[in-house]
Amino acid sequence: MRHTTQVIFCFLLQLVVLSTAWSQQGNSDRINAELQRGPSPEAIMRAATKAQAEGDYYSAMMYNKYVLDIDSMNIPARRGYAKAAVDFFAYEEGEKSYQMLVDRQFIGPDGTVLKELADVKYRLGKYDEAQVLYDQFLAVQTPEPAPPAELKDAEVQKTNCDWALDMLDNADMDVFIAELDSSVNTGYSEFSPYLLDNKLYFSSYRFLLDHDKHNPKRHQIKILEAVPGTYAFETTEASFNEKTKHTAHATFSEDGKTMYHTICSFVGKTVNINCEIYRRTLQSDSTWGPAYKLPAQVNLPEYTATEPCVGRAPGVEGDVLYFVSDRPGSKGERDIW
Repeated sequence: MRHTTQVIFCFLLQLVVLSTAWSQQGNSDRINAELQRGPSPEAIMRAATKAQAEGDYYSAMMYNKYVLDIDSMNIPARRGYAKAAVDFFAYEEGEKSYQMLVDRQFIGPDGTVLKELADVKYRLGKYDEAQVLYDQFLAVQTPEPAPPAELKDAEVQKTNCDWALDMLDNADMDVFIAELDSSVNTGYSEFSPYLLDNKLYFSSYRFLLDHDKHNPKRHQIKILEAVPGTYAFETTEASFNEKTKHTAHATFSEDGKTMYHTICSFVGKTVNINCEIYRRTLQSDSTWGPAYKLPAQVNLPEYTATEPCVGRAPGVEGDVLYFVSDRPGSKGERDIW
């Protein structure tokens, strides 16, 4: 009897310790550690909400997915997964989850799920489907009124759909548009393409960051080079990618002898990144030389400088470097400089 009492006491003590540890957590590392021990769906949803608020959209997706693996129609988790996916630029994933909610009439007390699905379809170029959803959102009768800003935006987006559909109806049908194969396009974001001497440079978010202590592991951006092969593009990682940082946004001078690109670092333990612009020159052996960071006029300390693009400007001889920054003087969150 004494032995049984001791066992019960130890079991209860373990529960108290785990409960106390969970309630005192103040950072994502502890939350992630508890996920491995099988916490409740409610606890995982709290972790998802925290990750979303911190801009860690990939982790928010994964936390919500944990809950959906248990209950595929947990409404808060399904909507949270959809929103995180869209913020992570995984539009197809967001579309599928929002569509599941709309198909089952889970459109929220103010009907905004209809608009959220419409916004995703608009970004995917499905303008006719988006237009129908905007109409439904504007006409739906719900227990709560939709926010005026959302209603106004739906009216604007509906007009944008009209314009886009009209452009498609009057498009030059001699233009052939095709999605590049899976060696270039994956389920992750591919962006900033630049064709130089029959070689396509582009950036991809497909890589997991090696030795990352963040849980789930964060993804890393690298620049890839693709050349047309017999059946598909032959794609390889650029030799100048950073091992522990992001390398992205390759652009080139008009003569093709100077490259500009970004090197970006994670900000703390989040997925937010801060970027700086670097320059490389083409060497005699056709390789790219070392990276040199551009001066403070471009890389203003404590602010991001990203998305470089070489172009022209009226009254200016030679190449002009355009870039995006959140530096003081920006009228929006980020502006073109």
